[in-house]
Amino acid sequence: MKKYLILFVAIILTACLIVGCSSNNSTDQTSTDDVQTTSDTQTTSTAAANQSGIDKSLTGTDLLNSISITMPNSYLIEYQVNMAGISSDVITYVKGESMRMEATVPIANTSAITIYNASEGATYQYTEGSSVGTVFYDDESDGSTDSENLNNEESLANFSDITGVLGEDAIARIEELDGKEVIYIETTGLADDDSSLAKMWFSTETGIPLKTEISLNGEVLMTQKVTNYDPNKQIDDSMFTPPNNITFSEY
Repeated sequence: MKKYLILFVAIILTACLIVGCSSNNSTDQTSTDDVQTTSDTQTTSTAAANQSGIDKSLTGTDLLNSISITMPNSYLIEYQVNMAGISSDVITYVKGESMRMEATVPIANTSAITIYNASEGATYQYTEGSSVGTVFYDDESDGSTDSENLNNEESLANFSDITGVLGEDAIARIEELDGKEVIYIETTGLADDDSSLAKMWFSTETGIPLKTEISLNGEVLMTQKVTNYDPNKQIDDSMFTPPNNITFSEY
């Protein structure tokens, strides 16, 4: 899985699940000013590099293909998701090209967990307390590990990776969200449903998706906003290993 697709896939996994489960309306007025950065030690040189070199006159894939943002090798992002009046907390752990996403499911009083293990090219999905889960593999995975990408302390996140998912007709532009410069991206047809619409606002400073909004048939179904970002989070590799007491069926 390409480097920057990690966060994008996390968004789409959440969106596809919700689009397939409900069509109720939900709105969220949380400001991006509420986002907390756990560490103040993020280098100013990185932030300055992120802000420079972005041609605001570009749009669509021309814009996305022009943007690269330096991101730490290991970090944590916390989200609050609101849907149909129900609030859920999501924690995403990223290390190298591996990802772990834990989302609370208030109605069932449990958590849904997704793990992407980059060394295996495998995505595991299961619910806490369950004895079964599903696994599916990258189409291009050959079982090899890209040690350079997995071990670098920092790496370039290329937004051009996203164009392969969105296609050449992707809507993208530079705009502001709550007074902060962001990369706005819009796409339709989530989960093969042409009536769905996803809007995403990515920070030009950190590259993380500050806000996501999913609509279905013109009604806002889900909003997702970042509440905390820790760019120096130390994450153990075991976080990306699925439990051995769960039987995973290949999807």
